Amino acid sequence: MSTCGQSLRTWRKTARRESTSSNKALPAEHASADLEPQARFKAAAITALLARTYGEEHAKFLVDAATQEKWDAIEAATRLLRRALILRQLTRHPWRTTGSLLADARRFVGRWLRPPGVTVVLCGADGSGKSTAARAVIDGLEGTFPAQKVRHFHWKPPIFSAKRQAARQPTTDPHSQPPRNPAISLCYFGVHWLEFMLGSHLRLRPVTFRGGLVLIDRYYYDFFVDQRRYRLSVPPFVVRLGHFFLKKPDLVVLLDAPAEVLQARKQEVPLAETERQRQAYLALVKGLRNGRVVDATQPPEKVGADISGAILTFMAERTAKRRRARS
Repeated sequence: MSTCGQSLRTWRKTARRESTSSNKALPAEHASADLEPQARFKAAAITALLARTYGEEHAKFLVDAATQEKWDAIEAATRLLRRALILRQLTRHPWRTTGSLLADARRFVGRWLRPPGVTVVLCGADGSGKSTAARAVIDGLEGTFPAQKVRHFHWKPPIFSAKRQAARQPTTDPHSQPPRNPAISLCYFGVHWLEFMLGSHLRLRPVTFRGGLVLIDRYYYDFFVDQRRYRLSVPPFVVRLGHFFLKKPDLVVLLDAPAEVLQARKQEVPLAETERQRQAYLALVKGLRNGRVVDATQPPEKVGADISGAILTFMAERTAKRRRARS
C-alpha cells in the first residue's frame, strides 16, 4: 500500500470512529444527519491538503477512492501519483526537487551495486545434502527472509533454459555419456557462461536488491570440479577466465563429508570419483575468501543451523563494514 493510501485509510477509520463515538447517544436519524456534514468537512480538508502535493484532480480521486475503501485502485495508481508528485514539485521547486531526485538516484545506484540481500552457493559432491540443507536454511531464516523474498535455484538461474531445466529428469548416472570434443565443448561452455552472467544480473540481483536471499545448488563452481557431468572438456584457464568476469556470490558453502558417508547416501559415481570430487571441492572452497566448510555428517537441522549462522554472521560483518566506510 502506498503512503498516501495508508494515510487515507487511517483518516477514514478515524473519521468513522469519531463520528460513531460522537453520535452513539443520538437517535439513528439524527446521527445519520449529523454524520454527513462531518464527513464532507473532513473530506474537503483532506482534499485541500492532498491537492498541494498531487493537484486537485488526483486529490479528489484519492479521497473518493478512500471514502469507498477502494484501496486496490489507489495501489494501482501509485506510479501515476508518483509522476504527478514529481512533475508538480519540479514546476514549483525545480532546484530542490532536482537535488532530491539526484540523491535518490545515487541511493538507487549504491543499493544496486551493494545490495542488502545475500547470495549463497551450496556446493559439494553427490550425497552431501545440498537440497536438504537449502530447505533447512529457508525454514530457519524465515523470520529474516520471508518466503516472498527467497529464491532457490539449481545450478544456475535460468534465462533461456527454463523449460529445458523444468523438463529434465533427475540424474542417476551423471557420467554415463562421454565428453564432447574440445571445440563443441567450448561452444557449450560459452552458452552456459552467458546464462550465468545474464542470470546473475536479471534473476539474482533484483532479489538481493530488495533485501532477499538467493540459494543456489552447485553454481559455476561445478566447472572447476566436475566438467564430466556436463559433458565438457574445457581447459582450466578458460574456466578461471569465465569466473573472473562473473558476479561472485556472497558466500560459498561446502557441505563436506567423508567419501564413504557420501557413497552411503548416493552411489551415482564410483567411490574413487567421490573422493576426488571431495578433495577438489575442499581445495577450491578453502581458497576462496568467501568460502565456508560445514560438516555434512551432522543431522540436517544442525547443518541448516550452521549455514544460517554463517549467513547472519556475514550480514552483521558486512553491515558494520559499510557503516565504517560511511563514517
